[in-house]
Amino acid sequence: MGRSTLRPSFPTGAQAARSIAGQAEAHANRRTRMSASSPSQPLIFRVVQHDGAWSVEHQGHYSSRSPDKAVAVASATKLARAAITVGRPAQVRIEGETGYF
Repeated sequence: MGRSTLRPSFPTGAQAARSIAGQAEAHANRRTRMSASSPSQPLIFRVVQHDGAWSVEHQGHYSSRSPDKAVAVASATKLARAAITVGRPAQVRIEGETGYF
């Protein structure tokens, strides 16, 4: 019986180029769709007190509930950076005990 050797399957140069081109095109299409919906309107992530804890409010929905304000600020920043990564402008607004600052 002959000896069978398993080789990993790597794409050839042309296959890799097509794959990379397809990924770049898909990314460009996502960015176009995202920016076409509201190119100049930033996404607003507000850190607010809600039901006795700090939360991140975005478009009327509350998330990342925490008793610590710094944790909520870090969560809002992470959400804003994720939005910026896909091409959307974003802002984090922090509400203090006496209002915004």
